[in-house]
Amino acid sequence: AEKWVFRNLQKKTDGIVSRMLNRPVSTRISRHLAHTSLQPIHLTGLTALSALATFFTLLMGGSMGIVIGCILFHATSVIDGFDGEIARAKFLATPFGAGLDTAVDMAGNILFFTGLTTALYFQYGTPYHLLGTYILLAAVTSVVLLSIVLRFGPGNGSFDTLGLAVQARLKHRPKTARIVSAAEMLLKRDFFAFAVAVMALVGMAHVVPWLLAGGMTLWFLAILFNAQYILNAKPEEITPRHLQRATLAPTQNHHS
Repeated sequence: AEKWVFRNLQKKTDGIVSRMLNRPVSTRISRHLAHTSLQPIHLTGLTALSALATFFTLLMGGSMGIVIGCILFHATSVIDGFDGEIARAKFLATPFGAGLDTAVDMAGNILFFTGLTTALYFQYGTPYHLLGTYILLAAVTSVVLLSIVLRFGPGNGSFDTLGLAVQARLKHRPKTARIVSAAEMLLKRDFFAFAVAVMALVGMAHVVPWLLAGGMTLWFLAILFNAQYILNAKPEEITPRHLQRATLAPTQNHHS
């Protein structure tokens, strides 16, 4: 029964790398963590520490610091699964936990963007200073806008709401939905973190900020175009399933 539970902890919104690589690794570790006294909030803290380690490694500078930092960014993406898996396995998922987990994820992403573009600026100069500024402004603006939309609409604090909203809007247009779904997979953190690690290993880390700038622009536009729909949507349409259950039986201070 325990094996079955931890093999079925995927989320509907998981990307392809998460399903094929991250979850098989993280759920195996989470299964052992479930027998300890660690709570989901402790594991959210572990994600935050990993994000900080990534940031400071990137700031070490040099090619080696950039490569190791990019690999740590992917490792952070795997570690990020622990808190949610423990929470779902032990029925401890709550909207508060989802919100805190999302905040840590977004902060970790912003630290990565900042650390990588700073390291590349020291190596290559001005273009990366400008790119870093644009990426940071786009990221912060997008996070604030989506947070406001989620505050006044359904979704229980999970940024997965945006993807579910897009799917709900396109449910009567299956061909378009498949194209958008494929494009969305490429923008998800799991795919991007894995791609960043691979690109760093083959000496292409300098290309990453350009991809980030494009991805951030698309994310901002997606939030902007779907904000009104999210605000007016029914909760069951765009709230992640595990958070729908959590809303019915909330438990304090635990995480999704």
